[in-house]
Amino acid sequence: MIRLIEDQPDDSSIEEILRELAFAAMTRVLKPGGRFYAEEVLACFIDHPVVRRLLDHPGADRFDTQSFRAGLSEAGLLQPKSRQFVGAIGWFTAARATSRPPTRSS
Repeated sequence: MIRLIEDQPDDSSIEEILRELAFAAMTRVLKPGGRFYAEEVLACFIDHPVVRRLLDHPGADRFDTQSFRAGLSEAGLLQPKSRQFVGAIGWFTAARATSRPPTRSS
């Protein structure tokens, strides 16, 4: 099947899909009651002109605190919390529910 380039999703759509898949995978591999811990260099630090000049760090697909916490919540993790160090690095925690909610049979 041949598809036109115009039919392909743009890079931002692909990045969003990959983020959702990553958060879903994190949730899937945690045991019930398991805790998730992460450290992330935040977008505001990577995008700073001085940092961009000094470091060769990928600037695309960086999180801010709110979007990382939202991703954790949307993936079904509970009680997402975060702390920042000088607005440059974010530490994140969240938990998986101790059991899955019962499913309705049709």
